Amino acid sequence: MSANLPPELDEFVRDEVKAGRYADEADVIRDAVRQLAEKREAADAAKLAALRAALAPGLADAAAGRFAEGGVMDAAARAAAE
Repeated sequence: MSANLPPELDEFVRDEVKAGRYADEADVIRDAVRQLAEKREAADAAKLAALRAALAPGLADAAAGRFAEGGVMDAAARAAAE
């Protein structure tokens, strides 16, 4: 794999190596991609947690047998009775 970076990012990568923060340019790119992957995974986990939190009250109601009139469960019950 090769990466074509704009001049300012290419210079940044070289500067990171010159400063001794990384052994070589590939290490800079690997670290950047790893951090991006971790950031995306954290964002996905946060979205999933928010979705689960939003669904929890409805799931609790369903588990307790509480359904809104005219909801999907009522329609399913009516269809089964026909």
